[in-house]
Amino acid sequence: QGNLDNLPYGSYFANLITSGSMLTEGNLPGQDATQLMDLLRPAGGVVMLGHMAGKLSEQSIQDWFRKGGTQCTVSDANGGLWAHVKRGKLEGAGDWTHQYGLADNTTNSRDDLVRGEMGILWWGEPGPRPMPDRGGRNPAPLSANGRMFVQGDRVLFGLDAYNGTVLWTFFSPEMRRSNMPRDGSNMVATDDTLYITIGGECIALDAQTGKRRVSVQAPQGRDVGWLSANNKQLLTTTVKNGSGYKADEGEWYNDGSVD
Repeated sequence: QGNLDNLPYGSYFANLITSGSMLTEGNLPGQDATQLMDLLRPAGGVVMLGHMAGKLSEQSIQDWFRKGGTQCTVSDANGGLWAHVKRGKLEGAGDWTHQYGLADNTTNSRDDLVRGEMGILWWGEPGPRPMPDRGGRNPAPLSANGRMFVQGDRVLFGLDAYNGTVLWTFFSPEMRRSNMPRDGSNMVATDDTLYITIGGECIALDAQTGKRRVSVQAPQGRDVGWLSANNKQLLTTTVKNGSGYKADEGEWYNDGSVD
């Protein structure tokens, strides 16, 4: 237990918030829901507060949330009251779904929230060890709907963008793309899917679990090249088999050479 005014946690860190004292004793956590909502992760974080003691009414719970600027749903089940909030995206938050921002390649995330000084929200895995050398000019990390996708050396990480939790990893010995100034990235993201190309295959991975949903194969003798996702459509090109850059021998793609 702790004082909500002095918790050792950063904003947006919690995927799920509950309260044991409210469940058994009817004690609302704080003056209103403001402090809890500051801790709750945007883009899918859930508050689930139960109450079995009979001390609180449905109206008093809704008023408590409303004072904190939040609407909740209260249900009556199994002899108790259950308040539920699922937080949406931050209004004005942007995404970085393609190598150069969005599908229009403007290097602009359309984010309206970033102002002034920046700070650290979290730090931790995956860290530098599984990353390839930066000299290969590797694909940029992507971010969509509160998740980050970071490509390492033959490994792909799906992360919670708000608290750094590693949601899943995806390994493939052939998953390598480099020399971004002269090639296209091998992945794009949407709210619920990450598309990754490996040779002649384009694979759709569930953004939350990393599970393979579906894959599309390029024609024989061709690899998947550039790809883009927009308006629920996936667009790709194909290139000659084996023509991509991989930087497997320590190539430094920074001098204009394309050998």
